[in-house]
Amino acid sequence: MITKQHEPGPEPTDPRRKAGALAEKQMAFYLHREFSEHPGLFVLNDLRIVDPNQPEFDGSPGVCQIDHLLLHRWGAFIIESKSLTGEVNVRGDGHGGQQWTRGAGRSERGFACPVQQARRQGELLRGFLQAERANLLGRSPIGTRTLVKLLHKTDQRGFRKMPIQIFIAFADRSTVHRLDGWEPPEEPFQTFVTKSDQITGAIINQYERHRKNSNPISNSDPHYGMWCMTELELKGVAKFLGASHTDRKGKQPATRTDTRTEPEPSLQQGSVCRSCGTGDLEARSGPYGYFWSCRACDANTPMGVQCTACGRNGKQDRSVRIHKQGPHYDRHCQTCGHVERVWIEARAT
Repeated sequence: MITKQHEPGPEPTDPRRKAGALAEKQMAFYLHREFSEHPGLFVLNDLRIVDPNQPEFDGSPGVCQIDHLLLHRWGAFIIESKSLTGEVNVRGDGHGGQQWTRGAGRSERGFACPVQQARRQGELLRGFLQAERANLLGRSPIGTRTLVKLLHKTDQRGFRKMPIQIFIAFADRSTVHRLDGWEPPEEPFQTFVTKSDQITGAIINQYERHRKNSNPISNSDPHYGMWCMTELELKGVAKFLGASHTDRKGKQPATRTDTRTEPEPSLQQGSVCRSCGTGDLEARSGPYGYFWSCRACDANTPMGVQCTACGRNGKQDRSVRIHKQGPHYDRHCQTCGHVERVWIEARAT
């Protein structure tokens, strides 16, 4: 699923910038070809976030320029595209850091560590989203809140613990040498350094690793799948970031507000009054839970708890439940993670 947040600027004329733009364009092509129809991934290319609440050392607003950001329910992937061709070398510096160079022999020259660069972008992104957590994230589902708190000391209603994995994508014509036994970091999540055409396969592998370990009870991979957004929250975050993009001229498509798409007050299709058979219902909440109230005869009808995605019926084990937050009534399925909005209370005008 692709989110396009802005139009590309003019073609750069500087040779290095032109090569960089070409590398990003090639990576965007690979991502579109692989994930344009993927239901669980949102792709944002060439995303630039400016945040005055996270200033640089000189007091200027903090900026992160992300070549490619892939959002999913259990976190995000940052892809840093490098246009370097020829010989690329990476080795440990003996103190837990990394040394990156290009060329060989007397022509070997160092350059900034792309892994650290992407990590800094990820930290600014987390901080930017954390400031909007009240608008972008609801509360954890009741069924998992206590267990998650016991395991991780937090119910994860915020972005500080959001997993962000790093992928460094070098041009297909480059050769990357890992010297002195150097390997990309693997804690807490695996980092990838490879060629552009290998990135999509690694993303699929990591996405599935998060998805398969998303159940706190059966999780066999301690870090993967434990932080989570609902489908509705994922869409809201993707839309919010797309609207928050600011180009180098300072043009910003939208302000930092809650950008989730909310339908008009509506009824889940198929619900009717069990007394008179009419569909003229509205959602209500009471001491015994949530129900439909009939406008025609004032009778009450239980609100359905069957997941429309996987078919799970929550009447027996309460695995599918209705949650109300503010004016929203949502049906949550703990089995497949599906969340669907069934009602929005009309706001008084």
